[in-house]
Amino acid sequence: MFQIAVHYLNPPQTRANTLHKAAKKGEEISEAVNDITLEPGERLLDFMCLKKREVISHICWSRRGQRAATQLRRLNLDAPEEISPIDVVDLLQKRGWAKFRPFFEGRDVFHSSEDSADFVAKMRATFPDVERFIKEAETDYGLIDELDQHSVEVVRQEHDAVEMALRIANIIPRNAYQWSPSKRGVSKINSFFTGLKPASLLEDDVVRWDLNKIPGFNTIDDAVFGHYVLGNGSNILHTFHANKNALEKTLGVDLIYFNEQHENFALVQYKMAEQQGDTHVFRFPNQQLTLEIQRMDQVMAVLQGSGVANAGTPAHDFRLADSPFFLKFCPRDGFEPDENEQIRGMIIPLSMWKLIEDDKSNMFLGPAGGSILSFDNCPRYLDNTQFISMFQDGWLGTISNHRGFLEKVITEIINSGRSLILAAKLRPEKVEQVVTANVSAKKRRGSRRKKK
Repeated sequence: MFQIAVHYLNPPQTRANTLHKAAKKGEEISEAVNDITLEPGERLLDFMCLKKREVISHICWSRRGQRAATQLRRLNLDAPEEISPIDVVDLLQKRGWAKFRPFFEGRDVFHSSEDSADFVAKMRATFPDVERFIKEAETDYGLIDELDQHSVEVVRQEHDAVEMALRIANIIPRNAYQWSPSKRGVSKINSFFTGLKPASLLEDDVVRWDLNKIPGFNTIDDAVFGHYVLGNGSNILHTFHANKNALEKTLGVDLIYFNEQHENFALVQYKMAEQQGDTHVFRFPNQQLTLEIQRMDQVMAVLQGSGVANAGTPAHDFRLADSPFFLKFCPRDGFEPDENEQIRGMIIPLSMWKLIEDDKSNMFLGPAGGSILSFDNCPRYLDNTQFISMFQDGWLGTISNHRGFLEKVITEIINSGRSLILAAKLRPEKVEQVVTANVSAKKRRGSRRKKK
């Protein structure tokens, strides 16, 4: 369970109005504040005056960002929630509150969890909105605490796959979904999707219209998948999740992403790196990874044997790499699903990994004589931002003539007992056409009812 540090934000009225407007639009907002230091296990609870000075109108969990200027830090304010107003001036005049005056003295006030314990307890006991907001997070993290280490890793990787898919689709994750098993009435986490509640849903007939538009999907048993539609505005991402076995038996997660604009697929497989000193390392050879690479090679053999790999594809099919497979090596860190952050990791093409395995130099020699890959000795790798950008622009993944290979890939992954996440962003105009058609159809049905 986490400890709660507290921040009070009481900006000048003009700045408060700007932040309030941005928050209402669902935009990501942040503020430059005095540098904040959080201890391990601390979360930062922000009380904000966004409507009127010295009147708390919003509450949210905040995250430390990059340095903004000398001795200042960018504070990311995650999805501020409006609450019943709390007039600070009136509050401090009430019995028992005078000792908490230091929490409200200034426009930017921070107190550690150790200093804030009594204050947080008082706020929770006095204001139901504050108690509800904190209780939801405590309940969700309590469910996480009940998971064993392996299950936490699987859920965390599923979370990262969803975050990456949304970013590839140019969708801001915080605007696309909310994660809270407690809000969904769930008492046990079976997957990251257990707590996934889309921020906005289309009607069922619109949601289901395009399942067969995704290459290869109509050849797979639809019952295996849970279907989630995530989006903001005209950007809509269709996400399918297959967790064929119980969570504790799942070996990991794969992300398959289809970009209709460039008709390319990319497949990302996750591997965990253990902490060693100041870095994280992945030890190899690894028997499980060897088996998984054999499956990847089988899929590549299907592609190369299809007769289209060297068929003289047009210029828009140019890719920097022939293989659509990538490995993402991630450190074993904590799981904080409501922070909407991707896992820091090294993303490298499968072909580069094979060169690392075959390397005869001492570059990957570990202290105990085995082979290790780490953030320190990897010659180069793609970070999340670089990989997403290159895939969005069509530099990576399969060529368009390989659209039909997805059936083979999904079958291989499901048969291996892994959790699979399949994501596809279809062209916005297609969705708009279908939405318009459905609305028109409903109007026609309504007119017929009135005539009757």
